[in-house]
Amino acid sequence: MNLLRKNLFAYIRDIRLDNYSHRWINCIKNTEYKTSAIKDTDLTDIFKLRYNVMVKNRDSSPFTDEHYCIHTDGDGNKLFYDDFDFKESTQHYIVRKDCMPVASLRLVDGNHTKLVAEHFGWYDIRAKHPYIGDNMIEPSRLVADKSIRGSHIIPLAYLHTAQWCVENDIDYMIGLVNSKERKLLRTTSPQTPSLVSLM
Repeated sequence: MNLLRKNLFAYIRDIRLDNYSHRWINCIKNTEYKTSAIKDTDLTDIFKLRYNVMVKNRDSSPFTDEHYCIHTDGDGNKLFYDDFDFKESTQHYIVRKDCMPVASLRLVDGNHTKLVAEHFGWYDIRAKHPYIGDNMIEPSRLVADKSIRGSHIIPLAYLHTAQWCVENDIDYMIGLVNSKERKLLRTTSPQTPSLVSLM
């Protein structure tokens, strides 16, 4: 795994210098990526963004007002969160463009808790793959505002997240991906195959 981490880090480092850099410059300007020092205001913005993307702005949403993730704060704002969001080991990631939240992602740390997929019984990762151990994270709740879809902000967000894993000595990034979406990730962007292979 040390070799994998070194190769992944080299990939993350080099990709900033490759032929695609000039295409990212407009995304990088006035864009803030934050994985640490997340404040309560950041969490509130994340939960609002989730609700807007996953519920309010969808033509058809599977989430009703009675869903366990949907809440209303004291100001009447609709929020989307669950217990995993408040675990001490959970890392939150927020992207702001021109100071406005436009994307977010959370990382659930398998060293300290069951992953979401395990908790809900979707997939028993440790039972089916015991060699993985506990040193893994599960990215989930990725949302992006319509204004940035099709840009390079989301690939950059994944690279920042992967770099966080490297810097924190995480062995595995685990995720459940729809088979059609996995194929799409492999074929639509030259930046994503190495990240998809870690999932």
